[in-house]
Amino acid sequence: MIRPVRDYSSQVIALIRDLLILNGAERARGGASPSTEQLEHWKCERTKIRQELVQALSLHKRQRETLVMKNHIKQ
Repeated sequence: MIRPVRDYSSQVIALIRDLLILNGAERARGGASPSTEQLEHWKCERTKIRQELVQALSLHKRQRETLVMKNHIKQ
């Protein structure tokens, strides 16, 4: 059974965008000190996004390597 090819690059781009938005939200607070709850929320969100990003990058790399090998075998 052939599994459909998934485009992990779009997932990677979306996760990087999410990190940038989160960082922008923190900077936008300016001089106002965020609450402890807000800091904890940002930390949890950042950790979650980073974990997803590492997984997506790994899968994207593996997918690219597989495609290169398939192309090499065909030649």
